Amino acid sequence: DQNYVSPNFEFREVIDTSYQGCRGTRASVSGIYFYDRMELGLKYANKLFFADHEKRCLFYATVGPDNKLTEVRALMELGDVGISHIAVHPVDGRLLVMDYQHSRIISLLGGSNGGGELPSLPPMTEIESPPAGTAPVANFQPDCTAESSTDQLGTLNWNDSGNGYMEATLTLGAVQFTNKHGTTRTRGFNGMIPGPIIRMEACKVYKLTLKNNLQNWPNERSGIIN
Repeated sequence: DQNYVSPNFEFREVIDTSYQGCRGTRASVSGIYFYDRMELGLKYANKLFFADHEKRCLFYATVGPDNKLTEVRALMELGDVGISHIAVHPVDGRLLVMDYQHSRIISLLGGSNGGGELPSLPPMTEIESPPAGTAPVANFQPDCTAESSTDQLGTLNWNDSGNGYMEATLTLGAVQFTNKHGTTRTRGFNGMIPGPIIRMEACKVYKLTLKNNLQNWPNERSGIIN
């Protein structure tokens, strides 16, 4: 198309062996924010912040007049942060980053006027699993093949109570799944993520019981949910 114009920024997953302090040899931008305030100091004013979920780092760079990035610098090296979103606090101007890898929000506030350094995170330590027997874990293994004729998300089964209404139970509990990024423990309904599809027919009466099976969650020894 002769009218096509390449974007200034684009999402790509490419081979990138630079920034050895960050993890991995691939690059894949997952969050971006242009910081046009002064609260982080002169060093970070009018900088483009962006995250890379493959390298597990936060970066900042100068945007030139031709919209090209220069002076790219890495933050949070060895911090193992899986950042999915970047925002700014509307009052004090601190940078807020969503670390989905560890289910947390990181707050960054630099020095005043002179450009104090934003803090680097220490390497993350292995999170201890809850003691055996305190929170039963369901292993979720979805069938994602195109040939599968089953409902991949699952459907809630309603039972006839015999008293004029249909009844079912949703149980909130620990769920564990594994993909190319590793194994994750989280919460789900009826052993599924996010939970079964609920279908109901018009004019029928339904009773849904919600059961909390996380009575010993999080881990009392660490206080950490995941």
